[in-house]
Amino acid sequence: AAQGNRIACVDIDADGVRETAEMASAQGNDAIVRTCDVTDWAAVQAMAAGVADEFGGVDVVVTSAGGSAGDVVHFLDLDPERWARMIDRNLTSTFYTGLAFARRMVADGTAGAIVCISSQLSEVVRPALAHYCSSKGGVRQLVRAMAVDLAEHDIRVNAVAPGPTWTPGTQELFSRPEVRARNEASIPMGRL
Repeated sequence: AAQGNRIACVDIDADGVRETAEMASAQGNDAIVRTCDVTDWAAVQAMAAGVADEFGGVDVVVTSAGGSAGDVVHFLDLDPERWARMIDRNLTSTFYTGLAFARRMVADGTAGAIVCISSQLSEVVRPALAHYCSSKGGVRQLVRAMAVDLAEHDIRVNAVAPGPTWTPGTQELFSRPEVRARNEASIPMGRL
């Protein structure tokens, strides 16, 4: 926004997305707000079409929905429903968002970039996070496949793989001193 870009802030959380849009607008350019469940293919298609129509196209997309939301469970206690929710939250949402916007970018002849948020846990594993690590490993491979297939359309696809990050979704988990200390000890800079 500070560089003059028009921003569409999209989230399932209407209050949170308005706050993000206000922060973007404070940087000098109005941001539009859309609420969307990015695990719902029809909703994602409609949102992507609406944003692209309002802006006259889209050239940068960041897929950042997901996270573990503190859902820590030993593999033996993991059930199929919990597994499916995590895969939907992280991998399916990235696929749906990337696909909807990539199709629009190709149809419009727009060169651009898609940036997907993965995780360091796409490369390494922590105990009791098999479902999360698998979902983020899937994001890593999806990004690679998208990059190969979309290169001919001049669309770059990259992933950013952060380590432990303090967010509203992880606040409860990292508020536990032993969990925070263990995570900070694994980070070279020693902080979330």
